[in-house]
Amino acid sequence: MTLQEAQQLAVMANQPTSKLFIEWSTIRQEPNGDYSVVIEPVQGEQQSFSDAREAHWAMVRLMAEASKTNDRYFTLSEDGVPKECDLETWEKDWSNREKTRVKITCSREIEADISFFGHAWSIIHMDEDLKLWSASFCITTKNEHYGGIAFSSFEQAKTFVDRYISKGCPASGLPFLQFLAEYDVEHNMPPFDAIEFADHLPRRGWQRKYSEAQAQKCIENPDRIIKSSDKGNRGGFIWKFQKSYGGKTLQIVAEVYKNRCYAITGYWLQ
Repeated sequence: MTLQEAQQLAVMANQPTSKLFIEWSTIRQEPNGDYSVVIEPVQGEQQSFSDAREAHWAMVRLMAEASKTNDRYFTLSEDGVPKECDLETWEKDWSNREKTRVKITCSREIEADISFFGHAWSIIHMDEDLKLWSASFCITTKNEHYGGIAFSSFEQAKTFVDRYISKGCPASGLPFLQFLAEYDVEHNMPPFDAIEFADHLPRRGWQRKYSEAQAQKCIENPDRIIKSSDKGNRGGFIWKFQKSYGGKTLQIVAEVYKNRCYAITGYWLQ
């Protein structure tokens, strides 16, 4: 495989979300000048791949095996409380999950669907509260489905659908993604106990012509948040906060750990 292919695979394998099934991965150059990817699984023997496609499918298999071991499954009790169960019980409970399904007419062409699916993917939920309810949408004239957003409760999913309707039912694709970004800012903004600025940030602000007050407001009341899976020095995730000022967009990069926000740097986007 080429160096670029090997680098892409190694980056995927070394993501924090891959740590359930891959200890580490590295690139090795072969005597003939080609490159291979070495993968050290959490379970099993070390593997080496000179073919990019084979390496990709090996990672998929490792993820599937880890998912089978670490995923969590739930049924819903008669009083509406999730009860953890094994995979076999969850598979047999599909008829009861169907009874939780609620359909909501959003417009003449779009229908919303809220249901309890009771499957907590280990890859997704390593650092989150369990989200066992799902809200999705369907363009009934085309039988086109989109959404599938997970929530912690039926009430949260219903609030999401109500907001979608109030926004005029944004179409699938870019309009829907923009709606998701706005909704995320409005409803999933954590109540930070503290916002701390790196010692060098005031100097960066002076050099790049933004004030500490603008940086603070960018974090407290952003127009957009971009959450990444990259981790900072404290073990938290790296977030990018964006806010418009006079036609320009300020971006503050910070590490979010528990209920604290540590601003690292900031700059104006071109």
